Amino acid sequence: MTAIFNQILIVDSLPDGQLNTAARLFADAHDWAQAIGGVPHIASVRIPSSGAFLDLLAQLAQQAARDAYVPLLHIECHGREEGLEFADGSGLTWDEVKPAFVALNVATRLNLIVVVAACHGGAIAGFVRAEHRAPFWAFLAPKRQISAGDLEAALSAFYQALLMTRSSERAMDALRATPAGQEFWQLSAQTIYRLIVEGYAERHLTQEAVQQQAERLRARAAAHGAVWSQAQIEAMIRDPRIFEGFRREFFMVDLYPDHAERFPAVAA
Repeated sequence: MTAIFNQILIVDSLPDGQLNTAARLFADAHDWAQAIGGVPHIASVRIPSSGAFLDLLAQLAQQAARDAYVPLLHIECHGREEGLEFADGSGLTWDEVKPAFVALNVATRLNLIVVVAACHGGAIAGFVRAEHRAPFWAFLAPKRQISAGDLEAALSAFYQALLMTRSSERAMDALRATPAGQEFWQLSAQTIYRLIVEGYAERHLTQEAVQQQAERLRARAAAHGAVWSQAQIEAMIRDPRIFEGFRREFFMVDLYPDHAERFPAVAA
């Protein structure tokens, strides 16, 4: 399973007066691209506020739907576990930014890669829900607070290797080899979905858990005049079609039928 992109877009929303690692990364990546040739276009945009960031994502989604445009979205700003903080001090929680990410990911046919160059950026995984559409194909971000120097060194190594080798695996190897390389999460939507399904099965689909849930549902149904057997309710709880419905929504199989093969079912 792979994703495609035809631009690396560096979104700069670091406060004025601070070390601007976004500008330095853009300059380096632009030089590497010129030297290597034949690589995705490198672009940079300055975003002052949370509102401007949401506007940008909406514009990118429109462009992706119209022109088969697929950016690798690199976001440089401050972060916290709850979300992102922009140059003017305004912020967005992960839940607030999620609809815009989903819209862009839909427009790119589930090819959106997001690199969050912000402290606690890995918390982005927390807003993914199996019953909703995937907000990205994959993300890369630090797990916790990290110094600007370590962040810059790790991501510079990542992009240099990515542009030179065209291999995400080699790029991650280069990042892991840096002093802060183990401080990053790299997860795909497919991995997150599998972890959600497996976690649900471990908590709610054991024999004991299913029996207890079936008993509660049977009593509730009886209170409304419905007569269901324990076996009937347990079968409904274990019905794999529930997860199939989630998979079709999450991986956009209803929009793009070829995704049924691209993102195969996960056993609960």
